[in-house]
Amino acid sequence: MAGALDDALPRRWPAYTIAAGIGLFCVVVLGIALGEQVLTDKPMTSDGFVALGATGLRIVTIGIALAAVQRWGRIVPARLLSMALWAVALGQLAYPIAETVVKAAILLTLMEPVDKGISNMTPVGWFNFAAAWLVWGVPGCLFAILANDHRRRFQLSWLWAPVGAAGGVAGLAVLGLLIS
Repeated sequence: MAGALDDALPRRWPAYTIAAGIGLFCVVVLGIALGEQVLTDKPMTSDGFVALGATGLRIVTIGIALAAVQRWGRIVPARLLSMALWAVALGQLAYPIAETVVKAAILLTLMEPVDKGISNMTPVGWFNFAAAWLVWGVPGCLFAILANDHRRRFQLSWLWAPVGAAGGVAGLAVLGLLIS
């Protein structure tokens, strides 16, 4: 009996871990942006606006995570929430996975380093690699857990996973184009 009840209840810790981790990240980014504006009195650059926009999107992802485990989240159709969860999961995992593949290919001498930070093999490059996994990869993995739990709880087809994932990677590509 308890097993059947457990299957119907959402696993909440990934959503709350996402909310706390991404929330803290957003507070730090917004604090730095506000501090720079107040202390330096410089006009905000386009990079600053991109950072604020990306931070706003990160705040939206907190809402998506919480919608997966809160009663108020049921106002979102299950298929739409499933696609959003998979989109956020793969959108966040795309960059750290790509950097892992590039670094591995360089280390295995399968490719030459490119003129981008992704192939930076200095200590700074490895620090940035670890930061990419911490800031994007860990939440992406947690979102994948949430997405799979949501799919299972609502008995949704696996079809929504690739549809959402494609949307997430496309969204990431659009952000990349806006930044460059």
